Amino acid sequence: LDTWDVLFRMHESTLSHAAPDWRTQLWALYIEVSIWSLILMASSGIYLWLTSRPKLRWAQLSFAAGIISFIALWTLSR
Repeated sequence: LDTWDVLFRMHESTLSHAAPDWRTQLWALYIEVSIWSLILMASSGIYLWLTSRPKLRWAQLSFAAGIISFIALWTLSR
C-alpha cells in the first residue's frame, strides 16, 4: 500500500465501513462526527442568514458561489 491509498482509506472510513479494530472504529466515529458537524454548521449558517438578513447581497453572492463551486467539484469528481 502506498501513502495515498492509506490516506484515501482513512478518509473514506465511516462507521458502516470501518474494520472491526477498535482504533479504526474510533477513527470512523471521529470522521462521522466531523461530517455531521460540518453539515450542521453549514445548515445553521444558512438559517442565521435567512432569519437575520436574507436580502444582504454579499450573502446571496456567497451562497450562489458556494452552490456553483459544489456542483463543479462534484461534476469533476465523477
